[in-house]
Amino acid sequence: MKTQTLIAGLCCLLPMIACAQAQKTYRIYGKTMGNKYRVTWVSQPMQGEEVTELQSDINQRLVDINNAMSTWQSDSEISQFNQAKAHQSIEVSPAFGEVLKESLRLHQVTNGALDVTVGPLVKLWGFGPANHLFQIPSRDEVEAIKAYTGVEHLSFNGIELSKDHDQTELDFSAIAKGFGVDQVAEVLQQHGISRYLVDIGGEVVGKGSNPDGKPWQLQVEKPTIYIAGLSETIPVTDMAVATSGDYRNYFTKGGNRYSHVVNPISGQSVETRIASATVIAERCATADGLATAAMVMGIKPTLVLAEEQSLAVMLIENRFDRYVVHKSTAYDQLLKSHPAETLKNTPKGE
Repeated sequence: MKTQTLIAGLCCLLPMIACAQAQKTYRIYGKTMGNKYRVTWVSQPMQGEEVTELQSDINQRLVDINNAMSTWQSDSEISQFNQAKAHQSIEVSPAFGEVLKESLRLHQVTNGALDVTVGPLVKLWGFGPANHLFQIPSRDEVEAIKAYTGVEHLSFNGIELSKDHDQTELDFSAIAKGFGVDQVAEVLQQHGISRYLVDIGGEVVGKGSNPDGKPWQLQVEKPTIYIAGLSETIPVTDMAVATSGDYRNYFTKGGNRYSHVVNPISGQSVETRIASATVIAERCATADGLATAAMVMGIKPTLVLAEEQSLAVMLIENRFDRYVVHKSTAYDQLLKSHPAETLKNTPKGE
């Protein structure tokens, strides 16, 4: 996920066909974090001013997240921290602190595979936001940057944050989009809406039932390079789903393929057969971070972790252009308890 300007505006609002008991379906479209987003909800008919207020609250919540976590915004909290000197304490907002706490927790759970200080290494490989000058860095270049990456360079007491090296930076791109989904869901709950689907660039939270009274249906894209297909239909009820993949963001040199996913421990571009990783969790921030970590960890370690932690995980392996699907026990059990419908030509997230 690239953290860009979160709000480009809400494009349209479409009241849909009335459901049983005068329920109606509403949709809001917009742009956030460099992605399109869609909010769909089912409720009693709403007055125009009620919808306007909901739009405004969603808008403001996303602006607040942008002000805290956008590395594209020079005066954001995260940019201020990145520009700060070593041992300079910065008081962070509750939202910033919540994302950092979850990032540090997932760092421990994944044995360091998720590391929110990895940004300088990603830039070194040419995948930073400023340009796409893809390059294969030397070992010395990698080691020089590794000297100030790693969460051990951070000091956080829940309110104040500091670092022990001037060049240590934070980048929440592995988790902020999922957090944004969670926050939009929270706004809907505050407005008394309990049947909704929030989708930001494919990261999703579903609550309650869809307009037909059934689970919301999410389709996970089959990661073929030349054509798009559907690999799995997931029923989404009171859960969050996040997917990470490297099949669209990589470069090739000398016959080798280099992914945008960089291992924070080795500093090297990840060589993995995982084309995409899908994680189901209670919160989208958690699912988002774990899906990113899976790309770093690889197939076997991810499946071992999934069994140890009872995580619902689906990995799609590219085995010499033949796709093999791996599912954890918790994932299989979840789909058995919430069977998906057979859908045809249904848009993603319907």
